[in-house]
Amino acid sequence: MGKRARLGIGYRALGMDYETGSGNTLFRYDVITSGPIIGMSFNF
Repeated sequence: MGKRARLGIGYRALGMDYETGSGNTLFRYDVITSGPIIGMSFNF
């Protein structure tokens, strides 16, 4: 019989860079989202 529960802790960073057009029609989208993550799983 193995472990029935698992806990995971970490840090994640997600980024995106988008650019289109030029001059007055330039559209730029630059996002970075980051932070801690916690996960838990159970086995039956």
